[in-house]
Amino acid sequence: MANGQDAAGLWGHQMRSSLTGRAHGYGVMNQPTMPILISLVLAKKCGVDSPRITEAVERTTNHYIRTYLHKGAIGYGNGGPNSKGYNNNGSSASLAIALAAAGHVEGARFFSRMAMAGYNGLETGHATHFFNLMWTGLGANIAGPEAMAAYFKKTSWIIPLKNNWQGGYVYEMTKGEGLGNTGAYLLNLCTGRRKIHTTCKGVDPAVTLNKKEIDETLGVHKYLNELIPMGIEELLAVSETHWSPKVRRSAVWKLLKFKRTEIEAVVRKRMAKQKNANSLIGVTRLWDSSPKIFDEVATILRDKNADLDTRVAAAGVLGGAAWSRYVEPEENFGKKDFYEGGELHKPALKYWPDLVQVIADEEENDPFGKLDRAAGGALAALGNPYTQKLITDKPLFYKAVNKMLADKHSAGNRTSGMALIAANMPLEDFHYVADMVVHATRGTDPSYTVYRGGSATTENGVGLLKRLNIQEAVEILIDSFPTATRGKERARRIALLESFGANAKPYLPRLKAALEKYLNPDPETEKSAGFTKDVPLHKHIIEELIQTIEKAKAPPKKMISLEEAIAAGKK
Repeated sequence: MANGQDAAGLWGHQMRSSLTGRAHGYGVMNQPTMPILISLVLAKKCGVDSPRITEAVERTTNHYIRTYLHKGAIGYGNGGPNSKGYNNNGSSASLAIALAAAGHVEGARFFSRMAMAGYNGLETGHATHFFNLMWTGLGANIAGPEAMAAYFKKTSWIIPLKNNWQGGYVYEMTKGEGLGNTGAYLLNLCTGRRKIHTTCKGVDPAVTLNKKEIDETLGVHKYLNELIPMGIEELLAVSETHWSPKVRRSAVWKLLKFKRTEIEAVVRKRMAKQKNANSLIGVTRLWDSSPKIFDEVATILRDKNADLDTRVAAAGVLGGAAWSRYVEPEENFGKKDFYEGGELHKPALKYWPDLVQVIADEEENDPFGKLDRAAGGALAALGNPYTQKLITDKPLFYKAVNKMLADKHSAGNRTSGMALIAANMPLEDFHYVADMVVHATRGTDPSYTVYRGGSATTENGVGLLKRLNIQEAVEILIDSFPTATRGKERARRIALLESFGANAKPYLPRLKAALEKYLNPDPETEKSAGFTKDVPLHKHIIEELIQTIEKAKAPPKKMISLEEAIAAGKK
């Protein structure tokens, strides 16, 4: 079981693929990962241990703590924290149980609170509400008997509604009764006994919440109404100190009801008093009224001695120029100004060199590249660097692009890096980024901890190689087939292959084998089904593609080799 996790420490519908090192299908899911983590922790407690089990537990635990602790709820797959919610499919609750069993007090406390706060969503969930009903109460119980009693008062109404005449509990949906609905309710009803680890046996007493914390936790939904009459400084205080990520987020958004002239003095006062991530809240609204304040933000970004999270926040401020002006209630910008080549980002272009330098620099205190991703996102938000003539130091710029393309922990950062160069980078510059373009375009690196969402990197990369007339583009595209796990991704890869016409003919033997092996053609699939996210690929589509390439009448386009393309810029 421990060997089945991917590089991030997560599991999917089945054990990771021995071919790719990744979860099958569309990737990892947190809901099956949690029970596996609980199982491995309990196995260690039972004496079933090995270095591999210990490593697996540490990798998974570290992933969740690093990504979500005090930041938000856990989503469906390997994404960022959700600061809009509390308990998706019971995942906060099951993680609280896992962390409590593993002895991580801070993590168990936070996620048990998140589970308790999710009391109002028990009948919601992805595909089914079963997981919320099963796990949420068990996770709330981790916070102690008083916490569970308070949670039960909020949710006990649901239990009589689920009783059936046989003494069990009803699952109302047409499918899913085999999930063990009655067993899930019985586990929750047995929480007071605390006899097994799932119902809180052996949990460190330090996890227990006091009455004030319990009241604050269950009161988060009503507390949102208390934000409405608050003033600027009150809202900023809440955004810094409240335990709930959703409440902190809501407090920040409530600042939009105040005019820029009203918040500027407070923002300046906070920045003068301290330089941290919280002190940068509200700065984005001052782009037009007080642009010089962003020189101070850029100084924070460049300061290697500054706190990492503060520098990350500074990059977000500089990259959010267009968005902050678009949502500004005192302006009248429309979608055209933001989405269709508008110039809302122009004030931030002066900080382009700072962002490039920050990405290119090595940061010893940032092993997971948080700052690179924030600065990379900011860089991508500032538009096309070639048409705007922003590149003044080619080696430095392409060093930054290479770091973005090499990011193992963010498909988005790899995609942003490729998007920066795909449309306009000249052949003479290709040698700067050749190796990483090929590597990221293939997208098959088994050490990637985030790989879903990387299809755009491959497609843009192949498009770049094709635009530069590099003949290995077809081979690299075929190499990428194992990463095309969804119908629409497969459709786009096939369309790319077809676009090469006669130039794909030399690769037909390998193409036939690869299509059969990796794109999983299914002769039983209806021809009319087409491509959707999970519809299998019909064999006739592969046959038609091969026939199109074989019958291509236009002569092959003269292309250059990868080696020649690299040499072209070194002359």
